[in-house]
Amino acid sequence: MNELQLMNFWHRLEALKMNTRHAWLHNGRRESVAEHCWRLGVMVDLLRPQLPASVDRDRILRLCLVHDWGEAITGDIPSFRKSAADEQTEQSAVLRLLQDLPAGQRQDYAALLAEFQAGQTREARLARALDQMEAVLQHNESELATWLPEEYDLNLTYGFEACQDLPELLPFRQLLRQETEQKIAAALDQGKTAFIPVRSPEQIEYTARLAAEIWTECYTELIGTPQVHYMLEQFQSVPAITRQIESQDYYYFLLLTPQGWAGYTALQPEASGRVFLSKFYLRRDFRGQGLAPLFLNYIDSFCRARGALRLWLTVNRGNQRALAFYQKMGFYLLDKQVTSIGSGYVMDDDWLQRDVPLLDQ
Repeated sequence: MNELQLMNFWHRLEALKMNTRHAWLHNGRRESVAEHCWRLGVMVDLLRPQLPASVDRDRILRLCLVHDWGEAITGDIPSFRKSAADEQTEQSAVLRLLQDLPAGQRQDYAALLAEFQAGQTREARLARALDQMEAVLQHNESELATWLPEEYDLNLTYGFEACQDLPELLPFRQLLRQETEQKIAAALDQGKTAFIPVRSPEQIEYTARLAAEIWTECYTELIGTPQVHYMLEQFQSVPAITRQIESQDYYYFLLLTPQGWAGYTALQPEASGRVFLSKFYLRRDFRGQGLAPLFLNYIDSFCRARGALRLWLTVNRGNQRALAFYQKMGFYLLDKQVTSIGSGYVMDDDWLQRDVPLLDQ
C-alpha cells in the first residue's frame, strides 16, 4: 500500500467536514456532510440488535459511511432539489475522487457506492431509509425558521416509502412523524407561524375559498364584481390551482398563525433565474401585524434555495396600498402593461421587481 497515496485521500475527505448541508443544527449553524454521515453510522451500529441476522450489518455501516463521498467535490444538493443531471454529476465526481485510491480499494468503494445508488439489496434499502430518517431527525432538532417551504410536508412523509418493507425501521419513522407534528403544533402554541405547502385536494379547495374571500374584498371596488368572478374562475378556482401546481410549476403556500389561516402565496420559478410572485395575499384581520414582511422573507428563502436572483410581480395600478408596501420592501418599477385576459377583460398592472437578499433578513 502506498501510505502517501492513502493519506492524500484522507485529506480529500476533509471537504466533507467543511461542506454544509441544507439542514441546520439546534445551535443555529449548518450541519456538515460529515456530521450527517457520522450520526447515520451511529444509528446503524445502535440498531444492530434489531436487524435480522440475514443482513450484513457491517456492509450497511460501510454503505452509510461512503454514500455522500461525492459531496466532497459537488457539495450538498437537497434530495427534493436533486435532478437526474445532479445525480450524474455526483457519480462522476465520486469516481474522480476514487482515482486517488489504490486499484483494489477503488473497485471496492465504487461497488459500495453503486450498490447504495441502485438500492436493490436489503442492505442498501436499509441504508437509504436510515439516510432519509436521519435527515428528518435533524430537521426535527432545528428551528422551524430554517425549514424550506417544502419541508413542512416533506418532514411528515420523507422516508415512509423507503420503510414500507422494512419492519425494523417503520416504528422509528412513525415516531419521527409524531415528533414533527408536535414540533409544528408547539410552534403555533408559542405564537409562531408556519408555512404550509398546498398539496392535497383539501388544501387546494381551501386555498380557492381563501382566494374568493380576499379577492372579493380587495378587488370588487377596483375592477368590479363581474371581472372578479371571471378572474377567480380562470385563475383561482380548484381546477385552475390544480392545473398550476401539477403542470405549470407553481408552488402554493398557506400561512398558518396561532390565530388561524392568515393568507397564501403562489410562486413560479422561471428559467431566467427569476421567481414570479404570482399571488401574495393576507386576510383583512391579519393585515397590519407584521406578517407581510415575515411572509416575504420566507419567499426570499424560497428564491435563494433555487438560486434565483430576482423576484418580480404585477400589481393593479389602482391598488395604491399594495404599491406602497412593495416599494417599501425594495421593489422598483419594471414596466406598465395592459394585458387582455379574455371575455373583454384586461389587467392594467405595474410590473415590479427586486433583488433577492443574499442572506435572511
